[in-house]
Amino acid sequence: MKIAIFDEHEDSIAAIETLLKSEGSFDVVGRFYNTNACVQKVLTCDADVVLIDIASSGRMGIAAIKELRSKLPYLKIVVQTALEDGECVFKCIKAGAVGYVLKKNAKQWLISTIKDLQHDGAPMAPIIAKKLFNFIYRKCDERRSVKINRDYQLTLREKTILNYLVRGLSYKMIGHELGISYETIRSHMKKVYRKLEVSSLTEVVAKAIKQEIV
Repeated sequence: MKIAIFDEHEDSIAAIETLLKSEGSFDVVGRFYNTNACVQKVLTCDADVVLIDIASSGRMGIAAIKELRSKLPYLKIVVQTALEDGECVFKCIKAGAVGYVLKKNAKQWLISTIKDLQHDGAPMAPIIAKKLFNFIYRKCDERRSVKINRDYQLTLREKTILNYLVRGLSYKMIGHELGISYETIRSHMKKVYRKLEVSSLTEVVAKAIKQEIV
């Protein structure tokens, strides 16, 4: 996989590149110190995956994610940052990021995160998933004055998987709990996406909580 790195700190890029080089299937094709003209930079190096740190660029970083996602929909965008705030995670995923890794946990999670992207995963460490879901819970509590009742015709198995997702479990963890394969989980979730009329894991969880589907 061809990877481009956006980070304002040269030492951070060097550390990330060293880590990625330990995995033979990764090739760092771009090293950039700001997000100006990010789409053109990615096109120039023909990257499959972009690692972007939004800690110092803030809104500009999120704007860069939106621009990349809108103009290069095939691109896999992973946020790698020191920010652990649930709202920040939510905004990044809403903008189009498909993964979120804390810099302090990069050695533990970065390589597996990028590998998960090859299987259409939306990887994030459990601590980040928990912060994200807690933020969604809080936002939904603010809006729960009006309860929406709608039958999405989910099967018992689909509701069970959805319930596990709301609790913060990954596909692999759910497969272990239910004794079924990762691919079977993905197959069920494709049906859930279609029935709930959503296109991302974040939307699935948010809708399940907001409309009290599980």
